[in-house]
Order: sequence, then C-alpha cells, then structure tokens
Amino acid sequence: MNALILFSGDDKAFKEGGYLYPKNLTEIDGTPMIENVLNGFKDIISASDKLLLTMRKTEIDKYYTASVARLLYPECKIVSIPNITKGAACAVLLAVQDIDNDEELVVMNGDIIIEQPLMPAIEDFRKRNLDGGAITIESVHPRWSFVKCDENGHMIEAAEKRPISKNATVGIYYYKHGKEYVEAAKNMIRKDASVNGIFYICPVFNEMILSQKKLGIHQIDRNNYYSLANPAGVEAYNKHLEERA
Repeated sequence: MNALILFSGDDKAFKEGGYLYPKNLTEIDGTPMIENVLNGFKDIISASDKLLLTMRKTEIDKYYTASVARLLYPECKIVSIPNITKGAACAVLLAVQDIDNDEELVVMNGDIIIEQPLMPAIEDFRKRNLDGGAITIESVHPRWSFVKCDENGHMIEAAEKRPISKNATVGIYYYKHGKEYVEAAKNMIRKDASVNGIFYICPVFNEMILSQKKLGIHQIDRNNYYSLANPAGVEAYNKHLEERA
C-alpha cells in the first residue's frame, strides 16, 4: 500500500493572518503542524510500503519543510510541486510514477487531525472488496465534499462544495489500485470537471462510478475530526488540546 499526504495546498489564510511560517510549520502544542498530522496518520503510515509527501518547491527551498519531514520519516519520498497546481487532484498526479500501478493507494489531506485509528476504515474497505472508498462524517454544510450512496451502501455520486447527502468526506480516500485513480483523474481533467477552475479529489469517484467500480464509505465520529485548513481551525484545535490536558 502507498500512502500519499498532500502538504502542497495554498496557505494564503496563514500569510494574511500574520503567521511567520507556512501552514505546514505553524505550531500546534509546540510542534509543527506537519508533525502533528503525520502522528495522526501513523497507523496508516506504519501499514504502508511507501510514504509520499507533496510539497510546494518554493516552501521546500525557503523553509526546508522537506528536511523537517525527512527527520520525522527518513524513508519518505518528497514530491516537489513546481507551483500551486489547479487543485489537489493534479498534485496527486505529479506522483504518477509511484502510484500508477496495482498497489493500494490512500490519499490524505495534510491539514486534518482525526483522533481515532484509521486502519479500521481501510480494513473495512478491503473486507467489502471495494475498488475505492471515502472516510466520512455527517454534515450538510456546503464547505465539504460529499458522496451519495444507494440502499446497499454503494457510492452513486460525488460532489464538491454541493451537499447531495449527509456524507461529507474528511479528506481521506482509498483506492484498491493506484492506477485506477490515475485513469479516473485524467478522465475528469479531460472533461474539465472542475469547480471554479479547481480539480478536487472527491469528484474523481464519478469517473470510477461510470466505469462500474464498487465504491463505499466508512463513517467516523465527527467529534474526532479537526480541520487545520485555516488559522481559526488551528486555534480551535489548540484550545481542544488545552482543555484535554
């Protein structure tokens, strides 16, 4: 299994918020965000054969974020992103030489913390012999990505920033074969199936649905999910840690 974590997203909100360092290096409880996120994914990382981390080249050069990651996981492979791409779906494709194969692929957003083990979700997808799956929480707010399932629990539609069900994805996606993500993502881009010019990961499932792939979800407790995508999310998570201490 290959694990790919996206640390290459835009951190404009942090710059505008007066933070001295990029989002990945913003401190949470005294340690960089990237360290907190990697710790949160440690069970999936431990179960993986390869760890891939996407990062913007400008950040690597200026802030040595890749060096930080290698100190934490010496065997990780850094996928340098030349500039901010047209979305996360494109950033994943820049790792094509490592994921265009028959191996399992788990793609994870690099700005989330989930305070529960994640391998049970992957094991659930395997047990159900799914070609792909998404970890979800219950929500109807349009800031999320959504997937809709039929009465058998099989995914029938995916949408970005448009509520089509109460199944909001947390930003962790499973593919039984990495090459199927690659093919589906390329098809999505060829069709220009973007949202405001951005290609998101969740709608890639629509191309897999068209190919008759068997997809499903694994729902987790929303109270265990924390988004660190903006300064407000970081502050909320720091407050949570203080209250828990």
